[in-house]
Amino acid sequence: MRYLGVLLGLLCTLSISGREGETTDSVASPTLSIREVFKQMPSSLLPTLSENNRLDMIDFIDSKLKAEVDNLLGGKSEMTALSGDSISIKVSDALRMTILLLKPVQTTDSISQIICVAQTYGTDSISSSTKFEYYTNKWVKTDGTPFISEADNKRINTLNLQTIVNWNDIILKKD
Repeated sequence: MRYLGVLLGLLCTLSISGREGETTDSVASPTLSIREVFKQMPSSLLPTLSENNRLDMIDFIDSKLKAEVDNLLGGKSEMTALSGDSISIKVSDALRMTILLLKPVQTTDSISQIICVAQTYGTDSISSSTKFEYYTNKWVKTDGTPFISEADNKRINTLNLQTIVNWNDIILKKD
């Protein structure tokens, strides 16, 4: 019985001392799935979709249904693709958003993933413009473009080229 009391006391001491001095900044960021990243995305980055809209989109895709929802502006938004590390959304006729999970060249205690948000504004490839922003997996905006692998750089360049091709395809299908 005495040993049990000593063991419990030791475990409690280790548990408490392991937490001393820890802050959320000093703890390694967990690796998140693209689904979790999308669910946790701040509403300020995608104000046209509520959290329930985002959850519905994921559920619809998982059920192999068209992932279209009524957005908060009274229009339609559709998740057009969901993979292990990316999501594409047609927010409106004039805005497309792609979210990519990237690996930094060198991970640190606070950054184990980079979230790339590509927002393409415009209705055709001639007048469209894509804006790239980068965040930690805690949705803290990074200063400038992070150092990412060559493979991830190619993904971003391909995304930029696909955006041009996709807009042209959309225009051709409308006529």
